[in-house]
Amino acid sequence: MSYSYAKLPDDNSIRLLQLLPGCDDSILRCQLVVSQLDSNCCYEALSYVWGEADLSEALSIDDCQLNISKSLHSTITRLRRTHKTRTLWIDAICINQQDDQERGSQVALMGQIYHRADTVLCWLSETSGSRRVAMTYLLDLGNRANEYIKPDAMVNLWAITWDDLVPGADVDSVIRSAIEAKVEVIYRDPWFTRLWIVQEVALARKPVVHCSGVEIHWKELELATRVIGRCIQGISPQPEALRSIKDARDIMITRAQYGLNKRSIQDKPLHVQLDRQWSLGHVAWNSRSKKCKDDRDRVYAMLSLVSAGNNLGMYVPEPFAPDYTRSAEWAYGEFWARYGGYSSLFYAGLTRRCNAKQPHEGIQHEQLSFHDDYLQSWCPDLRPDAEYWKPIFKSDYAASTPLQHVASNLRRGANIGPMMIRGHRLDSIQLSFHIFRAMEPCQRVEDLMDFRDIMKLLLATSANYGLYPTGQACIEALGYALMTAMPSGPNESDHPFQRYLSLWNMDAPLNNPTLKKIWQTYLKELISDTGAIWVKFKSSFQMQHAAQNNIKQQSGFRFDPFKELSRECQLAWLLHKYIGDVLQKHRFIFTSRGYMGLAPPDARLVDVVAVLGGPGTAFVIRDLPGTAAAMQTPDTNSAHQRSESMSELLGPCYLHGVMDGELYELDRWKTELEWETCGGLSIPAPTICLV
Repeated sequence: MSYSYAKLPDDNSIRLLQLLPGCDDSILRCQLVVSQLDSNCCYEALSYVWGEADLSEALSIDDCQLNISKSLHSTITRLRRTHKTRTLWIDAICINQQDDQERGSQVALMGQIYHRADTVLCWLSETSGSRRVAMTYLLDLGNRANEYIKPDAMVNLWAITWDDLVPGADVDSVIRSAIEAKVEVIYRDPWFTRLWIVQEVALARKPVVHCSGVEIHWKELELATRVIGRCIQGISPQPEALRSIKDARDIMITRAQYGLNKRSIQDKPLHVQLDRQWSLGHVAWNSRSKKCKDDRDRVYAMLSLVSAGNNLGMYVPEPFAPDYTRSAEWAYGEFWARYGGYSSLFYAGLTRRCNAKQPHEGIQHEQLSFHDDYLQSWCPDLRPDAEYWKPIFKSDYAASTPLQHVASNLRRGANIGPMMIRGHRLDSIQLSFHIFRAMEPCQRVEDLMDFRDIMKLLLATSANYGLYPTGQACIEALGYALMTAMPSGPNESDHPFQRYLSLWNMDAPLNNPTLKKIWQTYLKELISDTGAIWVKFKSSFQMQHAAQNNIKQQSGFRFDPFKELSRECQLAWLLHKYIGDVLQKHRFIFTSRGYMGLAPPDARLVDVVAVLGGPGTAFVIRDLPGTAAAMQTPDTNSAHQRSESMSELLGPCYLHGVMDGELYELDRWKTELEWETCGGLSIPAPTICLV
């Protein structure tokens, strides 16, 4: 007879699996008992890979049969003791998977379930005989970690800073021995790619990894992974086998950051950045490549983790319970409205969701904005099949600040609706330029020449605008608009061109004066017809072309800038390639006020450039024709209404001249833009309604 689940008595009840003793291939006999989660019951929680849902094996529960997968049956068989009952919590068995309401309420408790477990059993697959060797090696390396890396100055601080090597540490021997031990067979285990693992490990008090009869406590595996990660840092190219540590290291970082977040506010390090790597939304975004059976779990699996913003009182979201009767779009809206913080708008702008932006047949856009299957433009899409745009710049700029960000989510009925947000409609796109075809400006002769002509066209166009709004000459402003100026704050050294130079092993620390100098060298030596780079390149091309004609063969043009050019000219040469890549990824825009910058590739004329309260960058938004709604002004005591057009968020942009807090410093913006006073601060009025 098939096993039938009885209803749980209340929302704090869980089922525990009592695995009865047995040996060899005897039938797996169990009992399911109901327990209160807040009682002092002892149990172990299993963290494992579900695998294929074949349900080809049987489990005997109270003399009734429950079908389970072959992989889970094998795992439980290994866990069974010979003479003693073992109490376990296993989600596939302890939750009635056919009852969506129970699934939702039990998933909401999973964080507590894994946290209260005496041990979390992290069960890796056992498909390779070499796994035992690799596990033994990692156990030994973890125990000897202090021979290679210095201890943390503060527990878990390594998660935001690189470990320091012990002087004289034999890095080469670690790399060699790790490769010989085939540690990749452990790190490439599907267990590390599971989305639910992030929560299960982060909350576990005592996680223990099991594989091929070897047990490793999580701390030992973490230390071994940190040693390997530190030893391969800076090596280019890194050994492919050791790059496999990434998935495991990401989970370890999340667990360590969670540990830092749980410290009291007096103990928190001064460099904690609200709503960055500390936020729940950031963890969800960075986990979007991990695997799960149900796309709704991409947010439900995050709900038990606490963001630093919540601990510090910055965000106080309403309760949010998983609901498997609703769509993924609904789940994402509920999640991002509560836990996204201001950086979630940046993530939302990276998702190119053409299908969500097309009005459905027979449904007006205003109605569609509240449809359960409509993903609002301000909600990042976490599904793996979504297309992502990757701008060269990050959200490290200061067009606005967190304390000037106040937003309200406006609801109708049970659905998330438009977001009324504080911000400024700063400008509109008047002219734009985008390279659609693939180009290699420093590898193919034709592309180099074509792109050089494109740069001349951009220079001529920018010159028509006269003096730049910042007071700079337009040619100088064009350079900063193409390269982006240095971000301020803790990431000021993380410039996109700096990252680009690192790929070419060019040690050239950047700052704004250095960027300006490289730009001037580029214009003088490569774009100018009399420039040293251009003259040398053209001469080399003509000589090789003549030689090839004489021997009647075309072997291809060769020009090595690292042999032919000075260091200053090498930087200018790489800038030519860099700008070419930039203009293929972005649309270069000129605005009505005379600004220049980089926008999403699908931006178009008359789209609006806005600075939203909170996100560091500016944004491009698109007004929807014929849509308007009466919105109550958020976060104020007044009840007055204002009618606003609805807009879609396209994505972040870099607009030179408004990325370093200028809107909050220059007097002219205080009269041209809408402001109001809140708590003694002058902040943007709530003027933008995003759908």
